[in-house]
Amino acid sequence: MKRIAIEEHFFTEEYLTYLRSRKDYPRLETIKVENREMEWLRLAPGCSLPSVRQLQSGLLEVGEGRLKIMYEVCIDMQVLSLSFPGVEALDPQDATSMSKRINDELFTVVKKYPDRFSGFAAIAPQDPDAAADELERAVKKLGFKGAMINSHIRGEYLDDRKFWVIFKKKKK
Repeated sequence: MKRIAIEEHFFTEEYLTYLRSRKDYPRLETIKVENREMEWLRLAPGCSLPSVRQLQSGLLEVGEGRLKIMYEVCIDMQVLSLSFPGVEALDPQDATSMSKRINDELFTVVKKYPDRFSGFAAIAPQDPDAAADELERAVKKLGFKGAMINSHIRGEYLDDRKFWVIFKKKKK
C-alpha cells in the first residue's frame, strides 16, 4: 500500500525574503535576545511566534534531504503546500503575484520528482477572480491536486458569497 502524506509544507527562499522585507503584518523580524539573534513571525500587534531557522531549513528542503527523511519514515509521496503564513494574509496584488511564483517553483520540484511529490496550489482568495484563475492554471497546466487555503482570508471566511467564484471553477 502506498503511503501519501497530504499536508506537507514548504517555503521558498523568495517567500521568506519577502516576509523579512515587510513592514506590515505578517512579517519575519530579527531581534536580539541576550546577544543572540532570533527571528520572530509577527502576525499582528501582540501576536508573535518564534521562527526557528532549523524549521525553516527543513521547509526549504524539497529535494534529496526531504526524500531521505521520507524514506526513513516510509512515506512514498508528499502533497506539498505553502507553509503558514500563506498568501491569504497579504494584500491582494502581492499575494496574487507571489502565489504564481510559488506555484511555478513548486511545479519545478514536482516535475523533477513526479513519483514522490505532488502539489496543492497557493492562491490569493482576497482577489477571488484572480484566485480562481490561478487555481485553474495550477490544476490544468501544472497538474496540482487542488489548493491549500488557511482558515480565513484577512478576517473573512470562505463561506462569504464573494469567494464562491473560486469553488465554481470546473475542471474541463
